[in-house]
Amino acid sequence: GEIRAAFSLSEPEVGSDVQGIKSTAKKLDDGDYEINGQKMWVTNGLRSGIVFVLVIVYPAAAVFGRVSLRDFARAAAPGQAVAISARSSLAALPALIESSRTRLGLPVEVTGFFLPLAAAMFRVGASLGLTAGAVFIGRLYGVTLGVEQLATVVITAVITSFSIPGIPGGSIIAMAPVLASVGLPVEGVGILLGVDTIPDMFRTAANVTGQLAAATIVARDEPRTLPTDAG
Repeated sequence: GEIRAAFSLSEPEVGSDVQGIKSTAKKLDDGDYEINGQKMWVTNGLRSGIVFVLVIVYPAAAVFGRVSLRDFARAAAPGQAVAISARSSLAALPALIESSRTRLGLPVEVTGFFLPLAAAMFRVGASLGLTAGAVFIGRLYGVTLGVEQLATVVITAVITSFSIPGIPGGSIIAMAPVLASVGLPVEGVGILLGVDTIPDMFRTAANVTGQLAAATIVARDEPRTLPTDAG
């Protein structure tokens, strides 16, 4: 059935004869959502994030970090599990530090300094999520983003992601400046907030995976010692 959204948003300045936009959200058979006739690519966005991690992050860690894909996947799994359940990069940090030491043998200089720094600032999943959210809001309001505007969104999303707090739903807070950078209405954040829980789980898992990959690459030339009781 249909879910009547409890909000009315200001229309962007693309037509003076329209004063507002009343939103109706409908769940589709494939698990996605449609808002005002625009399909919200929730499931496709999740697939894109997963593909990015598998195709870009994992191979980058293996090639540039000089570890096997199997070892990296085993090391990332505990942090990913916490990230999905807690939706917080900081909550996943202890599991990430432990597995990076016991399963990858990363030196304490990397696990004790660089990995916490990466957890606080480096969020590849958030950058993807902010960009996808801005594109959707543009489609919802009937605003076509050109190449320059898309480039502005990506750059703003990357820069803004460094300041996102490591808390559940933290990237939604950073959506406002991304939308404002290309003249999209910041009120659109309310639409994304209503369906953000599941995407946020996978964004956080992508963040954690990217952080471990970065630490692995930084430690590529450092001696690695696995504990004798590591499984």
